[in-house]
Amino acid sequence: NLNVNRKKRLKGCDTSFLSNKNGQENLMFEKFTEGAIKVIMLAQEEARRMGHNFVGTEQLLLGVIGQRHGIGGRALAQLNITLKKTRKEIEKYIGRGTGFVASEIPFTPRAKRVLEMSIHEGQDLGVNYVGTEHVLLSLINEADGIAMRTLDKLRVNIPKLRHLILTYIEEQQEDILKPPLTDQEKWALAREKSGL
Repeated sequence: NLNVNRKKRLKGCDTSFLSNKNGQENLMFEKFTEGAIKVIMLAQEEARRMGHNFVGTEQLLLGVIGQRHGIGGRALAQLNITLKKTRKEIEKYIGRGTGFVASEIPFTPRAKRVLEMSIHEGQDLGVNYVGTEHVLLSLINEADGIAMRTLDKLRVNIPKLRHLILTYIEEQQEDILKPPLTDQEKWALAREKSGL
């Protein structure tokens, strides 16, 4: 089972959101890649760090940035969006919480909607999974969310960000679809790299 295996690989992290109150698997997350699941776990950690009892779009944004190897994080890094700058901007906007944080942190209705819409983002792009890129695309489509307000405050050019995400997605798909190199092509590349 996908979620059971995922839970084993993510041992030691709060994966309670992968199950509902009855302990049954939450089917919403079955299409999420390990990277997208990591975004959610990082978002929960950010909520705890800020002393908040909820995970909002702003924490999801921090999770995307924190998952540096994902397409979403790489696109934001390309635009010089860092965790430090983004945290500072978010804290200016929403402040710090009381400090007491429950063990299970719920998503705000808007954050839930963003996660649900990320499934549709993936489907619209012709894939049957949700990666960090789909979470980020969904975040930038949620105009009233604190994540978008934060990106606006950081002067992010949203059309440029969207273009970067789609370019990275395209490059990734090309890499997957590329036929493997023949021995002759590998030899030619090695020779070219060595300057012969």
